[in-house]
Amino acid sequence: MLATQSIASPYPYFFEAISWDYKGKEDKARECYANAMCNPAFPSTVWDFSYWQDLTSGELRAIARRLLPKEEEYRKYFHLSTYSCPHHYLNFDDDYLTAKAADTLVVLPTAVGAALMLYETAVQANPFNARNFAGASLLSVQNGDSVKAAYYLNEGLLIDPENKGLQALLNVWKGGHK
Repeated sequence: MLATQSIASPYPYFFEAISWDYKGKEDKARECYANAMCNPAFPSTVWDFSYWQDLTSGELRAIARRLLPKEEEYRKYFHLSTYSCPHHYLNFDDDYLTAKAADTLVVLPTAVGAALMLYETAVQANPFNARNFAGASLLSVQNGDSVKAAYYLNEGLLIDPENKGLQALLNVWKGGHK
């Protein structure tokens, strides 16, 4: 389902843990459960999937076939964009992602593409923080992609028209595109 693919969701780790539990890999399952519970979106009462262990692989496939039409219906309305950010249990936290982007540029100033990927993931994790859009816009310019830079600038300004970083980028943009 969509929640298992979302970077802001605790469910990728949760369902991975269930899978490891089913396979008898308790250490890997424990690590994944802990990663899922670090996410503030993790529910206080979790669904009990322990009964899955009693199902045969054929029964599990039958459940998957029954759920597939529902998932396809959801996908009509919600289309996830793919992202290439490495799987990490803190990817739900845009502050973590932007700090990691800054660290990446400190260590390797030419790693603009890697830092941009982290800012784009931060935008996905928290699309209401204009600072994420400002960083993605600036790094898109540095990466030579003015179309993407304009997109992030525009979307960020729609969220926070008074954001100083976005305003500075807009002033530079207007000065260079008269």
